[in-house]
Amino acid sequence: KKFTSSGMSSGMKSSVRLLPLLSRIQRLVSSSSSSSSVPNYQVLPTSTSLAFRTTSNLHFGLKERQKAAVNVCIFHTHVHTHVSETSDIPWSDIHVLLTLRAANISTHSNQVSFPGGKLEASDYSSSSSSSSSSLTLALCNAAIRETREEVGSGQGLVDWSSLQVLGACDYVPAITPVNVYPVLTYGGRLESKSAADAAGRLAKTMQIEEVEQVFFASVEELREGRGSRRLTTRNGTKMPIEGPTFDVPGCDVQVWGLTGFLLDGVLRVFEEEAMKLEETHKTT
Repeated sequence: KKFTSSGMSSGMKSSVRLLPLLSRIQRLVSSSSSSSSVPNYQVLPTSTSLAFRTTSNLHFGLKERQKAAVNVCIFHTHVHTHVSETSDIPWSDIHVLLTLRAANISTHSNQVSFPGGKLEASDYSSSSSSSSSSLTLALCNAAIRETREEVGSGQGLVDWSSLQVLGACDYVPAITPVNVYPVLTYGGRLESKSAADAAGRLAKTMQIEEVEQVFFASVEELREGRGSRRLTTRNGTKMPIEGPTFDVPGCDVQVWGLTGFLLDGVLRVFEEEAMKLEETHKTT
C-alpha cells in the first residue's frame, strides 16, 4: 500500500540546490530550539508524535525512560568534488546512511536502523553552562560516537569528527522505554566510485557484533519505495496509526517501525523545504 505525507509532491524537480537546502533545514531545526536550548523540532507530524507518546505511556506509564540518539547522516555522490551554493544535485545523488542490525542482538534484531545508541556519561560536556544545552551537545556527541563505533571509517572514507551537525530534533518514544532523538548531520561528498562502493568499504570496518550490513539509500529510491503497513506492539496490541515503510535496493529487509517513521519525517522536511527553496528562486 502506498503511503503519502503532506510533504510529498509529484511536481518536485529532480534536483535541488543542496547547500542552500541544508542551510534552511539547519535554521529550521535550530530556531525551534533557540528559546529553550533543548531539541524541540518535531520531525514527525504532531498527530503521529502524539500517537507514539500515548501508546508509549500506556505500556510504560511513568517509568524512567532512557535517552538515545540516532544519526540521520546525509551524503552526496555528485560527480563534481566541489559543490557550491548554486550547484543542482539530483535527488538520486543525495543519500542517507542506514544499517541492518545483526540478527543476534537483543533489541530490534535484523531491522534497518540509523546508526546510534544510548547516551553515555562521556557524551556530556562538563563545561556546558546548563543542563539543557548539555543535553543537546550530548545527543550530537552520542550520535557521532555510535556511528563511528558501529560502521568505522571505511578505511579512511569518512572522518566522523568532521560532520556538519544540522541540529538535534525532539524525541520520539520507542516501543522499549527509550526516547530516541534524531540528530541531522551532513557528511559532504562520498569519495568513492559509487554509493554501493562506499557501503562496501564501510562493511570492511563495521562492528559485526552489532551490524550485519551498511548501505546508502538515495532520496529518489526512498521516495519511489515508499509504502505503508499496520504496526503492532510487542504484546500484539494494534497501534492507531499506519506506519510508513520503504523498500530499498540493495537491502532485502523492508524499512519499517520507528526508523520508517523517522525516515518519512526527514524526507517530508526535505521535500517541503525544497519546494519553498524553489519558490524563493522563482521570485528572485
